Amino acid sequence: MLRHAPRWLILTVLGLTLAFYSFNMARNLGGSGSQSAQRTSGRFAVSLERTVDGDTAWFRDGSGNQLKVRFIGIDAPEMGGADYFASGLAAARLLEQATGIELEPEPSKPEDKHGRVLAWIWLAMPDGRELLLQEEMMRSGQAELYRDARGSLYFGRLERLAGN
Repeated sequence: MLRHAPRWLILTVLGLTLAFYSFNMARNLGGSGSQSAQRTSGRFAVSLERTVDGDTAWFRDGSGNQLKVRFIGIDAPEMGGADYFASGLAAARLLEQATGIELEPEPSKPEDKHGRVLAWIWLAMPDGRELLLQEEMMRSGQAELYRDARGSLYFGRLERLAGN
């Protein structure tokens, strides 16, 4: 049947199919639409997909979108040493122990240059406490204050914790 269809019809159908596929891929990767609006409007619940290291993890939001998140305000050791593994393990333990996880995107800069969501990570713990992951990572010595985040939402809390 398509052998006898006009060339313009075939190209139109292919173009529409490609546009639809591209739109859905961007939506699923967090690149457009309502997810961007959701990421910039206060806290929202997520589930942990996997921890990358002491200051980065993948989450899934309520719509099923995957989000790569950089924990704003802290800096964890880079790949290559024992400190890197210890920091990643500490973050993974806290995230996995939580009974609930909420992201609070940084209002002044919701994404970094790599397209990662910059967010504050709130943990509901089994004992009823609410923890700010960044503070816990600093308290345990697994991360340090990231001074380039000066002026961000909870930077003052982290700066006081660091003794500066």
